[in-house]
Amino acid sequence: MKFKLAVIFSISLIFTDSCKKEILPEIILPDGVPIWTELLGSWDIDETVSPNTSNNGTVSQYVLVRKDMKADTRWTEMSVEFKINAQVSINSIGFALNVIDSENFGIIGINFNSFRAGLWKNKYYCPWMNVKIEPIQPDKWYSFAKQLRKKLNVPIGIIGSYWGGTSAESWLPREVLASDPITKTILDQYLSAQNSLNSGTPISSDVNPFNIPDQSHAPGYLYNGMIYPHIPFAISGVIWYQGESNTLRAEQYETLFPMLINSWRDAWNKPEMNFLFVQLAGYDGKLSGNNIVNAWPHIREGQRLTLNKIENTGMAVAIDLGDISNIHPIYKRELGERLARLALHDVYRYKNIVRCGPLYESVVFEGNSANVSFSETNLSLQIRDGDILQGFVFAGSDRHFYKASAEINADGKSVRIWSDNIGSPVAVRYAWENYPVNANLINNADLPASPFRTDNWPLY
Repeated sequence: MKFKLAVIFSISLIFTDSCKKEILPEIILPDGVPIWTELLGSWDIDETVSPNTSNNGTVSQYVLVRKDMKADTRWTEMSVEFKINAQVSINSIGFALNVIDSENFGIIGINFNSFRAGLWKNKYYCPWMNVKIEPIQPDKWYSFAKQLRKKLNVPIGIIGSYWGGTSAESWLPREVLASDPITKTILDQYLSAQNSLNSGTPISSDVNPFNIPDQSHAPGYLYNGMIYPHIPFAISGVIWYQGESNTLRAEQYETLFPMLINSWRDAWNKPEMNFLFVQLAGYDGKLSGNNIVNAWPHIREGQRLTLNKIENTGMAVAIDLGDISNIHPIYKRELGERLARLALHDVYRYKNIVRCGPLYESVVFEGNSANVSFSETNLSLQIRDGDILQGFVFAGSDRHFYKASAEINADGKSVRIWSDNIGSPVAVRYAWENYPVNANLINNADLPASPFRTDNWPLY
């Protein structure tokens, strides 16, 4: 049986030197693995391999054999929102063909086992493993892949490398942290803790527990074990969901996150590699720094500002897709669809697709009011749920914020804001809360506007 396979990558584990005859390895794929990939080229299913029996019973085994040496692996999806306990050996790679139904045939998954490493790991083991042919629980990766499958009319692959609740510094090369004074403190603390462990002396109380070696938060550990091994493979983009574990150091994240993106582009020698990410969803359950005023809005601001700092990036706003008491976003299908919008518009050039919600562009203060302009408005800004625009606050020179009235201007691309409490406003903020449930500015594609602030005042 022959078919074309267009895989959109989520950590390219496909073409490994240690796998002979260009055969892709397999994995026992657990339900709900959130990843994706895309390969271009001709492939055969090798039907010479007999079905195997696993602990879960007899399952069919599919081996994909590359037929076209010019196959182009073009995408990678990276999510650290969930830890997947795959039934694989450490540092093994798998490839699973999930035949779900006629509509979803061709959604393919790879899962890379959670693995941390103090040193680089560049060896892959390619054991043939059983593939479970059964439905997968819906998740953001699944809805993302399904949208691309429908639009591109080609099989979509899913690949994953992720570890839940981890910090950004664990996902980038340790030596890169030394390139900026803001992040060098992370490396200095790691080295101090390493020296203490080597000498058998107590680790200084000044060292952040995240920076102690040999655990999943340690600088560089997940990069070494779960990203570095993929660098030989051709990819052109990443999808990323992370940030909660950095909310206690949100100001540092403004430097750390762009540094991560650039370090990956440098590692792959692809300076224009697309990097799409999710802005933190709404949540007010008081975990992961959520109890600190401004911490979560500050992380979202750092994520938004990354769009201005680095080209070929895209952000899916998710303030309306979270749960007030659950740190994991509950509307995963919608989240995946928003990521798919970015990929289809930015990568596959479907310019008729609205890529994201409104983004703050500029502000002009006039008397007791302000006009805020937005990009990504599509046909027009709109109000979701009712006819009163909410979520804006105003401040004067005393830096005390008050609830502000707001209305969409006739141009459909800007909002006028005013407050009877402030005669000369100097700052505007929007959706600046942990769980901004009342913020209701959208564009005509029903995509929410990103939180923002116009000031640069200290937040803590």
